[in-house]
Amino acid sequence: MKNMKYLLRLLGVVTLTGLSVTTLVACGDQKVEPVDLSEMKATNIPATKKNIIATTVGATTPSEISTGIMPSVLEGVKKFTNNKNVTKNDFTIGVGINAQGATFTTKDLSTPNATIFVQIRATETKVLKNTTTWLEYKLPKASLIIDLSASPALAITPIGKLYAETANAVKPQEILDNINQSIITAVQAKGNESITNDDIKIAISSDPGGTPLITAPKDCSNATTIYVQVSSGDKTLAVKNKTAWLEYALPPAEATTALSITNKALTNILSVTAAPSVENILLAINNLNTSVVGWKVLTTNDVTIAVNADNKGAKVTGKGQYHGSVDVTFTTLIVKTDLGKITPALPKVLVTEAEILAAINKTNTAATPGWTALTITNVGISNITTEGATVTCKGSGYQGVLSVTYEAKVLITDVTIRDPGGITVVSGATYDALNADPRITALIVKAINAANAIDVKTSDFTTTNNKSGVQGVGAVEFTVLANLTSKKITGTFKFIITLE
Repeated sequence: MKNMKYLLRLLGVVTLTGLSVTTLVACGDQKVEPVDLSEMKATNIPATKKNIIATTVGATTPSEISTGIMPSVLEGVKKFTNNKNVTKNDFTIGVGINAQGATFTTKDLSTPNATIFVQIRATETKVLKNTTTWLEYKLPKASLIIDLSASPALAITPIGKLYAETANAVKPQEILDNINQSIITAVQAKGNESITNDDIKIAISSDPGGTPLITAPKDCSNATTIYVQVSSGDKTLAVKNKTAWLEYALPPAEATTALSITNKALTNILSVTAAPSVENILLAINNLNTSVVGWKVLTTNDVTIAVNADNKGAKVTGKGQYHGSVDVTFTTLIVKTDLGKITPALPKVLVTEAEILAAINKTNTAATPGWTALTITNVGISNITTEGATVTCKGSGYQGVLSVTYEAKVLITDVTIRDPGGITVVSGATYDALNADPRITALIVKAINAANAIDVKTSDFTTTNNKSGVQGVGAVEFTVLANLTSKKITGTFKFIITLE
């Protein structure tokens, strides 16, 4: 025993005695550096999918907003830090009305896309450090909490078919799968279209009083009546209380089909984390099996997908018209989706598919040794804006869909304006045509659409080589020096005005 203790001391292990069993505590001096929040951007925070729950929709408080957006902020911090163990105890959030974080009393959220600014601040847990700047954030609309016990009673309209493995012995879960969407739709109709399964619980019974509950297979060979009770979920803020027992008409059960997936090895699923999204796994399954004779596209109404702990496979379980389960394996291609700044090739304003693809490859080559460049054969890029785009795989080599974000640096050049007499300018600049003296009075940099145009006043820039007094037909060249960092425009631009 003495020799053992001596050996443990040599190995740097502490022995805690005085216990019936000796406990060993390994000592290590490895230090994990906190992640710096100051580098986090607005694009790192995903949109809040569920409505903000408020006491008064038109006067939603900062506290209600903070509570409503916390799940999205937490998701964003986890992805930014690449640490799924981050919790909301590792940071706090503040909300303000402008980029300086000015406080406000209430915000009208009766319609979606109201703008606030969010600041994320590290706590003393040492997982994170510093704070973000005030990040611009678009909010969903607000909804009142739904009281399931209030009048009018929940109006449930049965929809869909009742699928079961055995019509005369329908399992309780098969019944719940059938009635689920009808009930979700009914609860949403009470005033919150963002209600999901997480917000409610459903109980089923053959008795109008709810006793006993249906816990064993039920004969549904013919149309039958059951009773349902809907109550609030365990962690929801959107729903409270519960309904009475409500009558529900089930249609005759129809036999399900055994779930079958021929091609179960899924390769190169795009993902921002080690575990690809359920949506991308499902896209991969459908993509790699589309040529299988008799294949029917699977949706989330047909299967549930549970990713394995090793992030190398998943169990796909049938529901609705399918029964049984299939194990699939996959490989994941982790993609950095924050591409930083992209400068469009002049003279256009919007970045192109090729420029975005080049930025994806440049960003990921730097981050991932051995990165294989994606090509236009592998992926298509759509929904291009000045802030982001959608990347969709094509062919069989890569699978899935991802959103990328970037800051498009706006540059324009070679603006041609015809006819000083006042004909509509089509090139994005205007000038003073008085006496054929082409002095620029305003520069409009067109973004994704007219509503997002940036109007730059003459006080924002200076011109050189201003050849005034030009008469008749000819070309006038201006070199415009600009430093408009607040409008994301920097550099030297050349304008050619042609008088005809």
